[in-house]
Amino acid sequence: MRSTPKSIRIPSPILDAVEHLRKPGHPFADYPSLNAAIVGLLRYAVAFPRTHELTAGIARLPENEQDKIDDFLAASARDSIDLRGLLPKPATAEAILSLACRLQT
Repeated sequence: MRSTPKSIRIPSPILDAVEHLRKPGHPFADYPSLNAAIVGLLRYAVAFPRTHELTAGIARLPENEQDKIDDFLAASARDSIDLRGLLPKPATAEAILSLACRLQT
């Protein structure tokens, strides 16, 4: 594989969630490695480019609010909680932050 080493920072809860989703029976189980899963997600985003207001909105939030969302997303992945029915369409950063604050203890 042609590749270029890059140093990026991935929030630990998000990395933990991706690792969890790589377990058998989960959505990323077919990926042979964490790297393959991350590259696969990037390939999908490049193959089908569109605006991602939810994730762009999260990226614009203060770091402490991003942390709350990341912790919530990790817990949701671990507990197999489907967020599609809990968030408005289209989902927004503010809506997921509100849900995270409401459901986390």
